[in-house]
Parts: sequence; structure tokens; C-alpha cells
Amino acid sequence: MQYLPGLSDEKTGKLNIYSELIHESNKRFNLTGLKTVEEIRLALIKESLIPFSAINVPRGTLIADIGTGAGIPGIPLCIMLEEAIFTLVDATLKKIEFIKDVIKLLGIKNAEAVCGRVEELGRTGSFRERFTWVTTRAMADPYMASELGAPLVKPGGFMYLYASYRQGNLPLEWMNHMSELGLEELKGIAKQKIMKSECDGILIAKKQSTDIRFPRNIKAIRRGSGIIPC
Repeated sequence: MQYLPGLSDEKTGKLNIYSELIHESNKRFNLTGLKTVEEIRLALIKESLIPFSAINVPRGTLIADIGTGAGIPGIPLCIMLEEAIFTLVDATLKKIEFIKDVIKLLGIKNAEAVCGRVEELGRTGSFRERFTWVTTRAMADPYMASELGAPLVKPGGFMYLYASYRQGNLPLEWMNHMSELGLEELKGIAKQKIMKSECDGILIAKKQSTDIRFPRNIKAIRRGSGIIPC
């Protein structure tokens, strides 16, 4: 299928093989609820590519995909943006092993897979405020995703959440928490200037360094988001 206009045959071929690998491995690893290769290509791969299809990503840009699962959106993006350098993070070893197999089979040179908990990696010097972009899809609600991702983004960088939460109208307490993390949600024209394409996800800019208090442990983040009562 044609994922994006102008995408080379080589990249399209790799994406097609990747979709088949997800479909086949899903029987063993439960990587996605999608049942057919066509659904995987449309709902996972194409939708991963569209938000970044018009962004200027300079050579050597560091991008982290947290809670990557089967490698979504990280693998499609690293195939499309071959001059950027990707780190795909997940806490489930079987999923990371699957991603490593994909990287090897497709001959991907600009990505590595890391098994670890994001809230722990965000406290280490080798990950903290290292990346220009952090992406995540279906890992958590925006409150939790922003706290887990913020420590990884360097000031001046961005987070992109593949999620539409009430058309981008986040609760005030969540917006205040983003500010506490050194983040600011970008909307309207400000968002269009960065993304340069229509997309429903949440774009967040890193305005200043994140306080060393963050990220907190998962239970504390959930209490703050209102997912479980204090």
C-alpha cells in the first residue's frame, strides 16, 4: 500500500515486511488487538508516519519512543526518518526482543531497543534531557505520559503524544502539572508551525529543565492524575 506520497519503494517494502512480522508475532506476544495485516498497515504504521511526514528533522536528531510495545511509532518513524537516531524503550523483554529481531531483519541502522522502565531511565544521566523528541502512543494518559517523558526531553525539544484527549482540551490540573514539569502544550498556529501537517495528537514543548523530583514512581503519578484516589 502507499503509506505516504513520495515514500520510496525500499522504505515501503520494509514497512510492509514489518506489518507482516507484527501480524505473525501477534499470535505469540499479543502485540496488538488488530487482526489483519491491512489493519496493522493503516491503523498502526500509516498513522505513525503522518504526524512526522512534513517535519524538518536534522541529521543526528535524537528521538526516544517510550512504551514502544511492538515498535509503534518508533520503527515506522526510524524507517522514514533514516537520518535521525532512535531509542525505543519498553519494560517488557519479549517486546524488546521482537524489536531487536525487526531491526536486524530489516537492516535498520539508526535505532536501538532498550528494555527498562521509563520512570527509572528518566533519572539516569545517560537518558535525562538527552532527546530532542520523545514520542509515545497508547502508553498512558497525557498526565502520566508527560511526567514520564519530560525528564528525557532536552530544553527546546518536544514531546508528541499520539492521542486526542477531548480534542486537545486537557483538564486544568493536567495543564498546571505540565507547567510544573517545564512543559507547554502547543495548539493552533503554534502547533502547525512545528508539525506542518494535520494531526490529532498532543504536541508539547520543553520550555525549561525538569525538576529533579520528577519522574515520581508510577503510583504517585497515578494519584496525581486522578486515576486512583489519594
